[in-house]
Amino acid sequence: MSPRAPSNPLVFAHYMLIMQPSANDYTTDINLAKEVGISAFAVNYGGWNVDWALHSTHLATFYTQAAAQNFHLFLSFDLTSVTDPSMIVNITNTYASHPAQLKLPDGKILLSTFQTDPPAWNWQSDVLDKLTAPVIFIPGTLSNDASALFSDSNPGDGTFPWIHPSASSSEEYALDIALASQRSQSSSADKKWMAPLAPWFFKRLGPGMNWANAQDDSIFIDRWTSLLQLKPDFIELVT
Repeated sequence: MSPRAPSNPLVFAHYMLIMQPSANDYTTDINLAKEVGISAFAVNYGGWNVDWALHSTHLATFYTQAAAQNFHLFLSFDLTSVTDPSMIVNITNTYASHPAQLKLPDGKILLSTFQTDPPAWNWQSDVLDKLTAPVIFIPGTLSNDASALFSDSNPGDGTFPWIHPSASSSEEYALDIALASQRSQSSSADKKWMAPLAPWFFKRLGPGMNWANAQDDSIFIDRWTSLLQLKPDFIELVT
């Protein structure tokens, strides 16, 4: 199999479902995303102090409003709080055929996770084999080992390696180059690369949990330019 020649990437934006807009009205955010060419929201399912019943209701509202605006969503499970693989299976199956569910050109849905170490379960037997729709699974990772991320031993169909909070702009750029190089190898031809792009990352949760990690002011533009040259399969805005 010859190395793949990627086309222009789809662009997504990570959306924290736990942070509710006024009156649970997502249309303003949806329309802003559409105006700047964002293809879909990666809906972060989970978070801190989650009321799961209410969270599920918010997700249903989000999908309904996205469909009404002809916009698309896909699920990104926050494994810092989602600890039951059956939750991932049930929710993914519930929304797999929803009109707002993002479907890639090959008809598969996209499924992802956010920033975590590998969970206790087996992704293939405990989750992927139980899904009712064909899926492209791109889990989040904290690893910066390009070779390992594209290896067959890495679960899923690709990688979403976000190292921004602990990396300088030069370290992040070096990983991008390594990932692009590894993906060009024939052994990695079937693996997808979802590149994260974050100009600023912060928390504001209370005493002792408020912090910000900002890179150089120009990183957003510079990294956009770099990624558009390297052409990952997808770009996800993470803030």
